[in-house]
Amino acid sequence: MQYDLGSLINKLIEGFYHSDLFITGKNLRRGRFREERDLEIYVKSDEKEFLPLRMKIFMGRKPYYRQWIELYDISPYLNISKRKAFFGSELEFKLNRLIHDSLEPAGKLLCRIY
Repeated sequence: MQYDLGSLINKLIEGFYHSDLFITGKNLRRGRFREERDLEIYVKSDEKEFLPLRMKIFMGRKPYYRQWIELYDISPYLNISKRKAFFGSELEFKLNRLIHDSLEPAGKLLCRIY
């Protein structure tokens, strides 16, 4: 299996459909460290765009530090009207699966829940 966080970033920026929602990553920026990237994940539905979460992606610094992804500013909803839940949704599962398949073994997924 090929573990590649660069491909994950590209897939998120390119965007993909999930049911009637279009998921895309925007505002890719360099983070605090040269191996870190910040990305905002947007959900578009009925021409309205909503920001349900942000990601920090650390590409790793071998042999000292492994890869990790941090999800933060997580909204429990997928839209502004708060009618579609994010937690427990198929989209949450799909994003977690994309992340899981992109992280190398022993890579970490961190979630900040407020």
